[in-house]
Amino acid sequence: MTPRDDLVSRVLREAARRADLRRAFAERGVDLVQTYRLGPYGMKVLFASAHAVYWTLEAQADRGRVWTQETLDAWLVEELLKKLEDWRAEESRAP
Repeated sequence: MTPRDDLVSRVLREAARRADLRRAFAERGVDLVQTYRLGPYGMKVLFASAHAVYWTLEAQADRGRVWTQETLDAWLVEELLKKLEDWRAEESRAP
């Protein structure tokens, strides 16, 4: 694979991951505004609640674990979705 092919592949994977994450957030009733990579092992998302209030969530993967890009991305997405569920549970308890 040439460096150009590798770059195209990474860009396409990133776009697909963002689309999947956006869809998953929408299914949970919030709008994903932006995703940010926090170095090679982290991700942050900015999202808006139904009341147009903006929130962020972050996930950091274990640097000591051996990851492929696919398993790392899958873990980060899963962790962000867990944190979103925790956020939703807290929001539902708020007065």
